[in-house]
Amino acid sequence: MPFSQTADVFAQFDIPLNSWVILDEKPVQTPTGWDELTQRLLGYFPTWAANPASLMINDSGYSQGDNPLGMSGSDILDFFVTSLEINCIDGPFFEGTLSCKGRISNKVKLRRFATEVTHTVDEVQIGANLFGRTEVTDGAPGIEITQFVFGSDPNTNLVGTAQTPSPAPAIPSALWASIADPTYHYPNGWVLVSADTDELAGVSANIAHLSIQRYEYRWAWTP
Repeated sequence: MPFSQTADVFAQFDIPLNSWVILDEKPVQTPTGWDELTQRLLGYFPTWAANPASLMINDSGYSQGDNPLGMSGSDILDFFVTSLEINCIDGPFFEGTLSCKGRISNKVKLRRFATEVTHTVDEVQIGANLFGRTEVTDGAPGIEITQFVFGSDPNTNLVGTAQTPSPAPAIPSALWASIADPTYHYPNGWVLVSADTDELAGVSANIAHLSIQRYEYRWAWTP
């Protein structure tokens, strides 16, 4: 958009004194991770004209972690400012670009996996049969869940405890419940083994974070 007639252009948007209006905005939804929002703003700030270098930094009204223009009510948690670029167009007239990250909609990414676990024992009895040094294998199902969490703290305090994911993948039948002299494992069943968070600069962790939680199934008994 050319700004050859700056005052006329700004008059069309009826910009209040020391305020911004949205010229256009572009949301981008990503398959995983934070969604993005770019807002192009027009502003009328007469006090900036004398010393824009310092005044724009101190008085822009935006900093990292703030909500973008026009976000309020139920949308207040959805997007947060990550950067602001301001250019003086002509005298008191300014153009700003807000770069924001957040969520356009809830999305959950699931990654199911299963690994083979090997146990080596000096002696194992399976049913009526006694074996000497033996290598046995079983399966270890798991799931990784990536999702947005808003309004609560990351659950890193639950790592290493019995926690059932939702959804919980199918697991095979227990192999070692009837063997002689087994090793007991606690906790067993579904266990939260890791919880990673991606937090935006300037935003409190209990407001918004991208959570990656990994669960693995642990057998109660093994050789």
